[in-house]
Amino acid sequence: MCPETMTAGGPGWSDLRSMVEEFYGALAARDVAGVERFIDDNFAEDVTLTRPESLPGGGTLEGADRVKRLMSAVAGAQGGPLDPAQLRIERVLESTGEDADDVGVELSFSWNGTPTTSFEWWVVRDLKVTQIRAYYWDTAMMLGRE
Repeated sequence: MCPETMTAGGPGWSDLRSMVEEFYGALAARDVAGVERFIDDNFAEDVTLTRPESLPGGGTLEGADRVKRLMSAVAGAQGGPLDPAQLRIERVLESTGEDADDVGVELSFSWNGTPTTSFEWWVVRDLKVTQIRAYYWDTAMMLGRE
């Protein structure tokens, strides 16, 4: 799907929107158990999470257990570069298709005290998240190369 074929809905617009709101809400609330439960209930066992290779820890994580370990660490982080409590959903774009549903989520957050933005593309098949691809607006800033 291309962004032009996606639609933006209002709050509570769909199950897909509710899904991403629950996930990012648990992250922002630093609810480690909620993040883990969400992943157990909604991620496919072979899910992949891909982040820019240029960032520390970037690349592709494969498997729900590995993704859960990372996201649990993010939710429980204290004093790191990312403050999950400042994570906000700015916009959700959805597209439903025959093979899969796509959800694009624009996020704002703080990295080392500097506001920034990302876009995360979720692929959902049979109500299970099979793929998330993260794109960050300012990877140089995230690497401390401002």
